Amino acid sequence: MHPGKYYLEVEDFIEGGLPGVDLEVTPYVVIERSEEEVEEGGLAYTYLGPVFSTQEEKYEKYDFDDIDDANFKIQSPGGWASLIQHYFVSAWVPDQSRSYLYQARKNPTTGRYSIGYTSSSEVLGVNKGLVSFKNTLYVGPKLPEQLKTVHPDLDLVVDYGFLWWLGKPMYWLLNLGHDLFKNWGLAIIFLTILLKIATWPLSAAAYRSMGKMRVLAPRMKEIQDRHGDDKQKAGQAMMEFYKKEGVNPLGGCLPMLIQMPFFLAFYWVLMETVELRHSPFIFWIDDLSAMDPFFVLPLLNAAGMYYSQKLTPAPANADPMQAQMMKFFPLIFAAIFAFFPSGLVLYWLINMLVTLFQQWWYYRKEVKA
Repeated sequence: MHPGKYYLEVEDFIEGGLPGVDLEVTPYVVIERSEEEVEEGGLAYTYLGPVFSTQEEKYEKYDFDDIDDANFKIQSPGGWASLIQHYFVSAWVPDQSRSYLYQARKNPTTGRYSIGYTSSSEVLGVNKGLVSFKNTLYVGPKLPEQLKTVHPDLDLVVDYGFLWWLGKPMYWLLNLGHDLFKNWGLAIIFLTILLKIATWPLSAAAYRSMGKMRVLAPRMKEIQDRHGDDKQKAGQAMMEFYKKEGVNPLGGCLPMLIQMPFFLAFYWVLMETVELRHSPFIFWIDDLSAMDPFFVLPLLNAAGMYYSQKLTPAPANADPMQAQMMKFFPLIFAAIFAFFPSGLVLYWLINMLVTLFQQWWYYRKEVKA
């Protein structure tokens, strides 16, 4: 055992035997578990089940339903076997110089699942009175640096999904923010502002287009009124107007499209960052991995979305029914965010505030122009 570490180096010895009798022994390790779900607070899905690393695939999920259909069995040099859940992992990592048979199966009697591996058999007898088998057992939180100490690929259990290429640098920046401010909530704000600065050039054109659309809204309304119910002529006139003024009516969609990959990647980073568990921010937020107990952050987000809608001009030919439905979006998102971890809602709130500043800035510039 090592102080402050969550792994144990284990060596099994078998010695002795009967005179004149060769005894064949097969070393193995196992993790056993039921399929009982881990209780989660709010809308926070994370994978629960076995994960294997073999020569064929470095990170292979084989969940309990897969085991119900067919046992898992694959031979591979090196590798590891683990069982992961939200924030935590149990993993056996063998001596990487040998080959192992990785397995997962369900005990039909107990209904429990066994995950592990066996090594090649050893013969204990007259010519060999001692055999040993070395493994490392990791049981604890998903801390990437400690996991990589045990095996270079074991940190893959910190699963950022298909956006891992965004998630890993985000996690590094989040840790940098914590090193600077000694508060995980401030670290989230720090990373959010960095992301907005990084995507500012991409969204600037869209916000300029939105600002110009808002300035031109009265003239667009005149064109719409001039053609009355003739939607075809109104549409043609509007397209000519857009072309003449150099605006894109769909330009306002770009900021949301730009933000979505970052939002999803940040979601998985916050879901997988065990350091946020039970970490306080300020005042009433005493756990960034749990829901806001007083729903303050979701309500602030709703207010920000409502104000953002006011700054976002609707196309002149927009469907009145759709425009009316859009007004309910802030309340819908507030209801959804009420069940999200407060750390994620904090990110979205800061993101919203910077977005509002961008909208106001470019609208102000267009008005002056």
